Amino acid sequence: MFFGFVDQKSNKNSNAVDTKAPDSLFTQIGQETEIEASIKTKKTIRIGGKVTGNVQSDEKIILSSTGELHGECSAPIIEVSGKIAGKIFAKKSLILNGSSSVQGEIYAKQFVVNEGAYIDGNITSGDNVLDVDEKVVYNDSSVQKKMKETSNKQIQDSDKTSTVTYKRSKNYVKEVTAEPIISGDGNRASSNRVISNILLGIPGNNIEKTSIKEIKLAAGNFMEALGFTFEIFDEPTYNPFYQHLTYVMDRNDQNEKKNLTEVFSTGKKALEDVFLDRNNGHMGEKILKSAKSLKSSLEKVEELSVTLGGIILVKTTNGNRPIISAELISPELHNELKNNPKMVTQPSEIYFSLYN
Repeated sequence: MFFGFVDQKSNKNSNAVDTKAPDSLFTQIGQETEIEASIKTKKTIRIGGKVTGNVQSDEKIILSSTGELHGECSAPIIEVSGKIAGKIFAKKSLILNGSSSVQGEIYAKQFVVNEGAYIDGNITSGDNVLDVDEKVVYNDSSVQKKMKETSNKQIQDSDKTSTVTYKRSKNYVKEVTAEPIISGDGNRASSNRVISNILLGIPGNNIEKTSIKEIKLAAGNFMEALGFTFEIFDEPTYNPFYQHLTYVMDRNDQNEKKNLTEVFSTGKKALEDVFLDRNNGHMGEKILKSAKSLKSSLEKVEELSVTLGGIILVKTTNGNRPIISAELISPELHNELKNNPKMVTQPSEIYFSLYN
């Protein structure tokens, strides 16, 4: 919905909702840091720099797109967007994002390979791997089809363990890719887990970091009000600003019946009520409060685009007058964002595509 022209001076900051910054949730190795040592931690560790040595975590290892690891890594959950040369031991799950490159053996209870991932090595999954009990989740149709078509790819199946041997072929990895788990409208990574994301784009130079932080916190709080929890973030880029943050929803007994379209439609309705100053007694207090916080945070920038799961929120200008709109993300826009997520740094173009 197009909200029309908004007077920036009419909003107050009293509705801001406090939450923890994503950066405070991790033991973090920065982008320009190089370490030659073995690391063992009870906390989640996020690697944006280069580590030569083994890394072990009792929670999660996150290797960002700028990260490199030369050595073994072991954790219940491992998510890779960067480069690994060494063995991977994922006791629960392994996610290889499109920018990932892995050379070495992989052992995981279950794994997801996203389009563009680069693998040179063996993947072993199943009941007997790393003393886990649950079966591996495959994208069966695409994996089996490609295995039958390609003579130099091998798959060995038994009731307990499955092994996929990959040769060095990026095109091959694309063809056996699992369903993308990071998407604008929320896709299932497994039968009980839905992953969705925030894509935040702010055009221009010299944007105040305090403004960016406030917007990210407000957007994250809004996702939490919809039932998602924070999972991972990529390193931001600047001039223009862009960042990708991932949120998950566990489909437990309490929210299993939730329809994602209904969830995001409720969020869009809350934004409409707040931006149009409408009273809605049926809307939950938490989501309305987070929508107000998001509205307040938008005062800090002249233009921005942000996806909130299956919602796209755009602020742009017509002359000197700000225009704000919110819509559910269409399949066409979803595909565009999937192919070019940094298009959120061009709010005017997104606005034009929404209404033309």
